[in-house]
Amino acid sequence: MSGSGETQPVSSDTAPVSELAHQERLDAFEARAATLSYMQIEARLFEIVTPWAAIAPEPKAQIHFHTYGRYHAWHAELWSDLCTGPGSALAGADQLSGKSDRSGPWPDGQCPALDRVGLQHLRWLDGDLLERLAEPSHPSRTLEKLVGLYRVMIPRLVVAYRFHLERTVQLCDGPLQRVLNLVLQDEVAAWQEGEALVEEALDSGQAIERAIAWQASLEAVAVSSQQVTGS
Repeated sequence: MSGSGETQPVSSDTAPVSELAHQERLDAFEARAATLSYMQIEARLFEIVTPWAAIAPEPKAQIHFHTYGRYHAWHAELWSDLCTGPGSALAGADQLSGKSDRSGPWPDGQCPALDRVGLQHLRWLDGDLLERLAEPSHPSRTLEKLVGLYRVMIPRLVVAYRFHLERTVQLCDGPLQRVLNLVLQDEVAAWQEGEALVEEALDSGQAIERAIAWQASLEAVAVSSQQVTGS
């Protein structure tokens, strides 16, 4: 299941050699830590976005929320299978070394593996930011829903997936690369469609002010959480 046919898979094989030379592959423990976070984020996005389809007064928004809500559920399943499925290279990463503190979940939201590889931001993607994203529940606030998703949340998630993809190698990480490419393709397609819906909704000065205010509010949450985690 993927987005528009125009969106091409994002492959680490296409990254410039000069970039790849400075990117160290994530080991199995780091990859599992990140993957568990992806699973939690996508599952929460499904829980947030899917109900919006039932209350949005705009037909285009209804279809969009319904379609991509299901995509988030599928993405969560893909990440879960990658961590726990039969034959998964990530499933037994913690047992192999005895370093279960790096495999999650982590009650206090802290994970050394994420800190070390520069994925600290996954913690706040899965925390306060997601909960604030769910706040505009009234049917009249479709604009805020779209702005939160496609001008704050999804761009950050795409960056996280791209960051991880660029730190994989096909020989060792083939299944992980495939999932990252599939999920990235969907997220970028959703981002493009969602941004188009935002632009359609910005039809007045008042709408522009609402969009700016809500985006600034969410950005403040993200920055505050980032500072707390020491990123």
